Amino acid sequence: MEQDVQVQEPDVQQGKMEADCLLKKIELLETSKKQLLGEELESCSLDELHDIQGQISQLEEKVASLLKENESLREQSKLLPQLPTGAFKEVTPCPSYPNVSTYGDHNDVETELRIGFPGRGSHGVAV
Repeated sequence: MEQDVQVQEPDVQQGKMEADCLLKKIELLETSKKQLLGEELESCSLDELHDIQGQISQLEEKVASLLKENESLREQSKLLPQLPTGAFKEVTPCPSYPNVSTYGDHNDVETELRIGFPGRGSHGVAV
């Protein structure tokens, strides 16, 4: 029992260290998010402000690129043939066939399937 406690103790310590590390990362991400949104910038140095401005410029370029790509895809989709208006109607089930018996949601079909090698006869069981 004493060994179990000793083995668990390093695991607990490691878990606490990982939790502390994750909390610090979360705090840094929250600070970065606020800065990108233009909040709490008074604590930033001039270099940090330049970095933030660069990140915002990159994001603006990415948005412009995605908008341009979206417009291009819309234009391409207009050139595709249109489906007939009835293409989205509900499909009706096929009528029953004489060899098909229905049990709930399952259908059984009779076949002439044989198991074995061709020409040697079969141990065939009609399925």
